[in-house]
Amino acid sequence: MRQIGSISSEQAARQFVDFLLTLEITALAEKEGEQWLIWVRDENQLPKARAEIVRFLQQPEHARYRDAERQAETLRQQKSQRHEAARKNTVDLGQRWRQPLARRAPLAMTLIVLCVLVGLASGFGDQWNGAVMRSLGFVDPGGGPAPTMKSSIWVDIRAGQVWRVVTPIFLHYGLVHVVFNLIWLYYLGTQIEARDGTPKLAALVLVTAVLSNVAQALAVGPSFGGMSGVVYGLFGYVWMKMLLDPAAGYRVSRDVVAIMVVWLFLGFSGVLDKWFGLSVANWAHGGGMFVGMAIGFLPRHFRRAG
Repeated sequence: MRQIGSISSEQAARQFVDFLLTLEITALAEKEGEQWLIWVRDENQLPKARAEIVRFLQQPEHARYRDAERQAETLRQQKSQRHEAARKNTVDLGQRWRQPLARRAPLAMTLIVLCVLVGLASGFGDQWNGAVMRSLGFVDPGGGPAPTMKSSIWVDIRAGQVWRVVTPIFLHYGLVHVVFNLIWLYYLGTQIEARDGTPKLAALVLVTAVLSNVAQALAVGPSFGGMSGVVYGLFGYVWMKMLLDPAAGYRVSRDVVAIMVVWLFLGFSGVLDKWFGLSVANWAHGGGMFVGMAIGFLPRHFRRAG
């Protein structure tokens, strides 16, 4: 903080300090003897502030200073409101992260538990013709292989079993499959739920589940399962939020971005299937990621357009 000069009148000193605030220069007036010393906080603003005090001392009655008090008060109120909002956000988020995981991210934890329970009940895909797999798959194969014709994959859904557009996300084929998906669900889902709330996560999961499942069924057929389409949707959403709205606090490392994008590319290229024998729901991955990115991007785009 540096002194830039002095003013003999308290009223004039306070008026000048208010005027500086309207110029985004923070200053204060301090009495010393018969004078009021003017101090400026930011040394980078000293040249401008010194020029302004010279102008003020030459013409203290100029019209430019008359509304300074009212304008400065408005600026102080706005700053106070922003500070209070930031304080509440910081406290609320901090308190939320200190809560037990089941309380700060109840939906994410519920989805994880459901995937584990369904996995155990279905033998993690081994009981492909069991009641669980037949009830939750995109179609009920009815004791045989799932139909592959596009006209056939809707037969159960058209019959009223609409849950089938969502429930394949709970089916997994093997322990490794479910473990990897649930690690990503925990990493991404808890971020979203802690910051945007349970309803937002629920909407993201539902929308990405439906669209990624439908994309996979239409492109390849109904014999698939797993949370990975939703995971890619959550990743796309968090990635866009991190890039477009850093203040939201979302974080994914460059390594995570690289892993997700490279895995998606390898899946569509056929490398994972041909070289490693991995059957990957590529269209669910791609569809989920596209939907998540769109949900993260479009609201900000429309706000700018408006």
